[in-house]
Amino acid sequence: MENQAQSTGTSSATKLGDFVSTLLDPNENSERPFQEFMEKTMIVEEDHDGREPGHERSVACIVYDGLMHFAQTVADRLKLPAICVRTSAAITLLIFAVIPRPQGDGYMSIQGM
Repeated sequence: MENQAQSTGTSSATKLGDFVSTLLDPNENSERPFQEFMEKTMIVEEDHDGREPGHERSVACIVYDGLMHFAQTVADRLKLPAICVRTSAAITLLIFAVIPRPQGDGYMSIQGM
């Protein structure tokens, strides 16, 4: 793997860093492709539903997961309503309420992470 990394001029650490940043920031990396997909979806390219090509197809709204912040941005740009559905466990609501207290009391430090 090192020989391959040396031949391309990039280290495996750089490749791993790129992979991690792509994985950790899906909102930044997905917004443009999602908008392009939605724009293509909204235009009838072929006469499948009895309309002339080029007419807009009806999209009622965008329904997205709470981790997909980019979907709201795309919905706003395309003037579509959007609904955010939180699919994670209900316990996360309790965790969000409890985390600031131990941190404020000095029990845990996010700075060291």
